[in-house]
Amino acid sequence: QRAEECGIEGVTLSLTQGVAKNIIPAVASTNAIIAAACVNEALKIVTGCSLELDNYLMYNGAAGVYTHAYVVEKLESCLACSLVPIKLSLESTTTLGEFRKLLQEDAQYQLKKPSVLQSGNNIYMVGPFEKQFEKKLDQPLKSLLKEGTSVYVNDVSLTKPVNFDLTFL
Repeated sequence: QRAEECGIEGVTLSLTQGVAKNIIPAVASTNAIIAAACVNEALKIVTGCSLELDNYLMYNGAAGVYTHAYVVEKLESCLACSLVPIKLSLESTTTLGEFRKLLQEDAQYQLKKPSVLQSGNNIYMVGPFEKQFEKKLDQPLKSLLKEGTSVYVNDVSLTKPVNFDLTFL
């Protein structure tokens, strides 16, 4: 009846019952699996009968029941999740354009269109304001930095800005 009111064609009582019979049990069983895993971990913590889960639990219910717990290790040099500044040595004559090109072409970084900023100082921004910053591309990066040598680089390929600690030779 509601499908007719909204102009949705092809909805029948048997189709609606089929969807409801598949979705509702799936939600309930997923909640039960998560609750069981939580109780299992609480029991291990309280009794000390086993090592508790480190940081990841995988459940596979496609062919029977299988769970596997393992540690997802993090690289300290990972651009996506590391909080450690990346140390980078540059010639004192390196221009902003050359620095951006390095970030785009170096296999370690592979950035697409990096923006560069330093504690509130927009050194180079991509997007609608890019034309205003293009005149800085030929200037030495060192001369564009206001204080210190730490810069943040942001890019569409990153989940958060990356902190670079620059050293000029």
